[in-house]
Order: sequence, then structure tokens, then C-alpha cells
Amino acid sequence: MPSPSNSRAQSHNPTQPATHPAATQPADEIALNNKTRSGLNRVTPRAQFEAGLSGAVEFMRDITGAKFVVQWDKLKDLGIDQNTRVKVNLTNVKVGDLLDVILVSAAGKPGVLDYTIEHGAIVILPAKRQ
Repeated sequence: MPSPSNSRAQSHNPTQPATHPAATQPADEIALNNKTRSGLNRVTPRAQFEAGLSGAVEFMRDITGAKFVVQWDKLKDLGIDQNTRVKVNLTNVKVGDLLDVILVSAAGKPGVLDYTIEHGAIVILPAKRQ
């Protein structure tokens, strides 16, 4: 399994708020983000599929119950769209690790795509370049 890059780890670090310092986030947003983060720590027994990225995102919606927002316009600049093929074959994997694998599969290498949690939604976007 690929290891996350430094920018990747910072963007969805479970101890860090998604977009604002905790002091400036409303309590309900903190609760929503924490609920989404805890869902990413759950283990799914099996994830095996080959689909377009949009299908992989739908699969993630189904198993997490979370809202996903994909910045398709920004991914398009990287040559990635809804039909970009994703292949996954994992067992007993944390849902967050599964999402990491999906993003690496879609991009063809680590460090290209990332996600953050905002307002309880998982937002998929280009990784920040260092």
C-alpha cells in the first residue's frame, strides 16, 4: 500500500480540522467532520471492483454514507475525469486507506490526488504541490 505524502497526511490528519482552526469552526461542523473521520476508520471486509472514478466514488458513498464532493473541473486539468479507470482488490481494509488506494489508482501514482473533510463532506481535489 502506498504511503501518504507529507501534504497528503496534513490535509486529512484526524487531529486537525478540515479548513479552519477549531476555535473558528462552529460546533456542529466539528461534529460533522469528526463523524465523517470516524467513518473512514471503519474496516470494510472486501473491496473488489474495476470502474470509472465516478463509480468508485459512488461505492465509497454507499459504504460510508458520507457526502462526497469531487472537484471534477480541477481534476480535468490533471487528465482525470469521471471515466478514469480505477482498479481495487483489497480485503479487511480501513475505509480511509481504501479511499487512498482509489485516488492513487485514478492518478496512476501517489501525491496527485488528495481529499479533505469540509462541512462533513469528503472533498476530492488535486494534491497541494510542495
